[in-house]
Amino acid sequence: MPYNMVFQHKTGFASELLPRRTCSYSITNERDVIMKETNIKIKRTWDIERLTALRMEALEHAGISSENTIKFTRMTNQYYKRYLADGSLISCIATDDDGNILGCGDLRIHDSLPTAATDRGKSAFITNIYVRPGYNTPASAESIFQWLSTEAMSHGADKVSAV
Repeated sequence: MPYNMVFQHKTGFASELLPRRTCSYSITNERDVIMKETNIKIKRTWDIERLTALRMEALEHAGISSENTIKFTRMTNQYYKRYLADGSLISCIATDDDGNILGCGDLRIHDSLPTAATDRGKSAFITNIYVRPGYNTPASAESIFQWLSTEAMSHGADKVSAV
């Protein structure tokens, strides 16, 4: 069964920076992706505080008003706690050689009704790709996207959507 990739681009975050070219990358035993041409490192993370802070930074850049910050921070923190704990959410953080955080991304994996295209009954959504100002390049977003795509395949997803 071929692997299906569906791209449902929406405005905001890194949607305009999703892959336009092929980058070489390697996966180490720790499942880190290292973009050879850009020296971007991607690692899975369970650091809820860091993920929440990056998410709030992304929402701020998307124009969410500061009056909603406390509410969104609490809701984001609860979301990460719940779904990272049950394994249906995989989150990553991208850094450069100096340890600067470039961005992050999430992957939601879920069971779905088996079909001819998804005979294993697993689907995944790549979402919340965020690249920080100053690092906002196609290679940064693409490295996060590639890492999340590889994770989706390794977790048995037949279909991956990017939303």
